[in-house]
Amino acid sequence: VRGAAKKKTPYPPSVNIPPPESNKPYDDWSQTLEFTPQKVYDPKTPEEVQDILFNLPDGEKVSVIASGYSCSRLWINKTIITLDSMPKVFEDKSENGETAFSTVRVSANTTLRECMQLLAKEGRTLPATGSVDEQQLGGMIGTNTAPASKEFTVYSGVKEIEYVTKDNAQNSATGEHLKAFIGNLGLVGVLTYITIGTVPNYDMRAIQRIVPVKELVPLLVEGKNFKSNEPEDENKRIQILETGLYTTK
Repeated sequence: VRGAAKKKTPYPPSVNIPPPESNKPYDDWSQTLEFTPQKVYDPKTPEEVQDILFNLPDGEKVSVIASGYSCSRLWINKTIITLDSMPKVFEDKSENGETAFSTVRVSANTTLRECMQLLAKEGRTLPATGSVDEQQLGGMIGTNTAPASKEFTVYSGVKEIEYVTKDNAQNSATGEHLKAFIGNLGLVGVLTYITIGTVPNYDMRAIQRIVPVKELVPLLVEGKNFKSNEPEDENKRIQILETGLYTTK
């Protein structure tokens, strides 16, 4: 950890959460956990995050709330931090001779969906995408709920993680140290920025439809797929994959 300890400063302004009787508790993505914290801090810079951590009373815990996708009772605390007001960053970090946007630096409060959309505009994507994309990148890494394929995970391309501790707002981890951040559950600090490698986007998209059982059974019996009647791109760059509730052909 680089940097020296700093003098205590007042908390950034906190947002008071309505009491339980207001019927507005904080709940997670699947709505299986809910609670009403006493304070929610909404920092706008890594330095404000550091101020919050540094000024916590001894022994007091704080949870960082992202999209609430992967939660347990560890999530429940009197004090929480949300990074929703931190500026969104999407930067090309490719080096000389590399394809543009082959490496990008993205803010940890960016959702997987947002990241994929930004990369698609540049003809790039991540090595693994998954079927759920509402997770924020910082929460996805911190809880180890990232998408994966047989050969790759989204972590395969991570090159650097920037994070905040109570003593320093500008920490950085690379190389073997990155392993400590996968599934860290907040123990190493608050993640702020992720630098990750990308791969070419081959302009492939999937269409998934729910097929009524009365239509599905004959298809299964005949071993046929169904047709969407959606034409392919005139340049043949888009391959439409049609999937149902059965084997894709």
